[in-house]
Amino acid sequence: MELLFKTRSQEFTGPGSLPNGSLDDTSKWQPMTKYLEAGAENYPDKAMFKIANSNGEVAETYSYKETNEKCNQVANGLINLGVGKGDKVGMYMLNCAEFVLSILAIHKTGGIQVPINKDEKGERLAYIINYSDQVALVVDESGLPLIEDIADKLENLKIIYVTGDSANVPEKIGNISCEPFNNLYEGSSDNPNVDVGIDDKERCMFTSGTTGMPKGVVREHGGVVLTVRAYMQQQGVRSDDTLMSVLSLGHANAQALCLFCAIGAGATAVFFPKFSASNFFKWAHDCGATCVNMLGAVAEYLYASKPSEYDEKHSIRI
Repeated sequence: MELLFKTRSQEFTGPGSLPNGSLDDTSKWQPMTKYLEAGAENYPDKAMFKIANSNGEVAETYSYKETNEKCNQVANGLINLGVGKGDKVGMYMLNCAEFVLSILAIHKTGGIQVPINKDEKGERLAYIINYSDQVALVVDESGLPLIEDIADKLENLKIIYVTGDSANVPEKIGNISCEPFNNLYEGSSDNPNVDVGIDDKERCMFTSGTTGMPKGVVREHGGVVLTVRAYMQQQGVRSDDTLMSVLSLGHANAQALCLFCAIGAGATAVFFPKFSASNFFKWAHDCGATCVNMLGAVAEYLYASKPSEYDEKHSIRI
């Protein structure tokens, strides 16, 4: 099926091109990792994503080639340990490089990523892990105590991968084996070549649970491509854009409209571990952001914040 790609006016269209095309032909759609692989081949040295530290300074940069190779290592490491197509792998972290790499690596295994809001804890955290039938979980060091608190309630979890210093990783939490996330980099850097299509499930993301326990919402790879295509069209995202997010990668906004859209457009994504109204436009200026997504509350905080010299220095187009 051919979809109409209606280009925005030049005023709102970013610089550069669409190296993967405008994704109009649905018969040619592929999971986003295939567009990542194309980027690693066609513009290997271009920055795919950047990670800022808690001070808002860009601390890590990963090229398209490096991103793809590290994702392959993590994916092959997971496959070697038995993670297969349809298996659910959880992620319970603040924004970090391992979060980005885990999302894409899980896709490459044919598994289903289950991002968890870092604010979840106790009964609700155990419920999410059990209800989604996770076989593996990636967690940062700050999340370890919260997992330890519910270890005796976890029913299906087989292994926990811990980011950060390998020396600080316990052998077990309860009866669940633990390993340093760094061990996954021992996997091959070759593409796993698992048969993953756009009709396969890619994500089980939980709602905020304001009226009860959080509910798992499942999405297929084709739905991601549809969102990316629409965003590139409506917001004029192009290859020379820099997309910035201060939202958690546990949220659909940061994943679909920043990470996946950057890959689809051959652009660059920048992730911050937290939101700061007083520093927002400085961070945007410093990282060269041209496109920013936010929730309504973020805009309200920005509107209420004190004026700054960076309010007019940034390069945000939309």
